[in-house]
Amino acid sequence: MSQPMNPPVVTFFNNKGGVGKTSLVYHLSWMLSELGFNVLAVDLDPQANLTAAFFDESALEESCGRPAIMAAARRSIGASSRSPR
Repeated sequence: MSQPMNPPVVTFFNNKGGVGKTSLVYHLSWMLSELGFNVLAVDLDPQANLTAAFFDESALEESCGRPAIMAAARRSIGASSRSPR
């Protein structure tokens, strides 16, 4: 019988704004993915700054408000091996 998979979960939370949560999550996600880890970054902030950080600006403008946003994200992430901002 196989063992259930229990992936590690890292959570960043602070009610105060401007403490660097988005930047920390973005850079940590990028670094872990470069090391070969599968990473899922979840952006629960209504401003969606973390989500926007993972897109190329042109892909964001092209798909804003349309269902094609996920396709643009895949193209942006797959076509780019850029370092974090």
